[in-house]
Amino acid sequence: MRKRTNKKFCIEFHHSYFIVALGFILTGNYLNLIIFTSLILVHEFGHFFIATLFLFNVDKIIIYPFGGMTKINEIINLKIEQELLVASAGVICQFLFYLFICFLHHISLIRDYTMILYTLYNGQMIFFNLLPIYPLDGSRILNLIFSCFLPYNISNFITIIISFICIIILIWLNIYSYN
Repeated sequence: MRKRTNKKFCIEFHHSYFIVALGFILTGNYLNLIIFTSLILVHEFGHFFIATLFLFNVDKIIIYPFGGMTKINEIINLKIEQELLVASAGVICQFLFYLFICFLHHISLIRDYTMILYTLYNGQMIFFNLLPIYPLDGSRILNLIFSCFLPYNISNFITIIISFICIIILIWLNIYSYN
């Protein structure tokens, strides 16, 4: 059985987060900042919780302006099921948090406007995170699924190719929508 190291865990806010947060504050968009930051933290704590449950060595959570990263200091080739649960835990916890927000809205503790923002941001973050684009959760999940059937190098190569294709499609859709 693996042992967890006794390193101190920390949450680190990247300096670019503070710049964007200042922009939100100066423009009076406090609610947007709170909602978006809470969704990012819940998502990353989902990864953290499951990773610590499987005794992975989690170094830190880094919060960026529009996302986050849970830095896990582990050797590769752990059990695919465990890695798959860690990779999908962020989206699962984010969905459970959304159900909790829906409950708070149902008992009238959250206003309609706040609920609309939570619904909008939550849906966009889940969709974005599940895109098979490296380094998002979707690419990690796809790579782990391919690893069940293919050697690691081939599954990694296929995941990178799919990632490039998705990026090209998103760029094309973005350019096409503005023309």
